[in-house]
Amino acid sequence: MTATATLAPAKELIEMTRVVLDDNELYVSNDHTLFINQRPLSHFLTETNAANLIADLKQAYQDAIRIARENGVKIGYRLRYKREIEALEAVLAPAIEKALALYPQMKTGWEAKLEKGIYVGYVDDTEVDALSALKWEYEALFYHSAPIGKAMDLIRHLNDAKTSAAHPDCIKISL
Repeated sequence: MTATATLAPAKELIEMTRVVLDDNELYVSNDHTLFINQRPLSHFLTETNAANLIADLKQAYQDAIRIARENGVKIGYRLRYKREIEALEAVLAPAIEKALALYPQMKTGWEAKLEKGIYVGYVDDTEVDALSALKWEYEALFYHSAPIGKAMDLIRHLNDAKTSAAHPDCIKISL
C-alpha cells in the first residue's frame, strides 16, 4: 500500500484596492472589506499636549462668558462645563499619551501584515485579530464618555456658545 498525502488547497491572497499607511491616515480595504480607516489624534485636536489643551478649554470657557457679558446675553451654568474641564485635567494626559502611542503601533502593524499578505479565510488570522483589537482600543479613546471624546465635545460646545453669544438675537447661553 502506498500512502498519499492530501494537501490543503493554498489560500488565495486578498488583493487590496486602497492602501494608505502614513502619518495622516491609516486606510486598508478591498472591494468587500474595510480593514481600517483611522486618523491620528492631531486630525481631531489641534493641540495634542494635555496641559495646553486644558488651558485652551479654560480660555474658551472664559471667552464665552466674556462675549456673552459684552452682548448682554444671560448665562446659565447648568451644564457645568467648568467642572468638566477641571475633571479632565487628571485623566486627559494619559488618554492622549495612549492615543499617540497606539497610532504608530497600528501603522507599523498594518505595514508588516500587508507585507505578509491577508488571505481568504482570515477569520483565524491572529495578526488581523490583534490589529483589530488595537483599532478598537484606539476608537474607544474617542467615545463621548472617554476623556478625549469629552474634550472634543467641550471644544465644539464652547465654540458654539461663543458664536451664539455674539449673535444679536441671542438671549441666553448655557455653560
